[in-house]
Amino acid sequence: MKNNKTLDHFKARIFTGSRTTGEPETDFSGNGEQWQDYRTIKLPGFDGSQTLNLDDFWLEVFTHQGSKVTAQLTGLETISKYSNTQQLKELFTIVASLTYIREDE
Repeated sequence: MKNNKTLDHFKARIFTGSRTTGEPETDFSGNGEQWQDYRTIKLPGFDGSQTLNLDDFWLEVFTHQGSKVTAQLTGLETISKYSNTQQLKELFTIVASLTYIREDE
């Protein structure tokens, strides 16, 4: 008999830098397959918006199936001014609480 766990509920908060407490930049939560709605997050940036790719975070969640996951993210923003293009990077930390449903096979 094999034990599999399926994601039941998740709640995540994203902080600037390496902080893991205090007021988050954003937060989100959901159930089951709703995690797919949060593969990328857009946050206000220097001159527009910056994008955070959460694919590596979700890979960690599904690989290790921990109840609490903390990971580093990089926010990317592309700025174009006077024919000069530059990409800005900013460090973020995601802290997530997760619950699973055990499925017996």
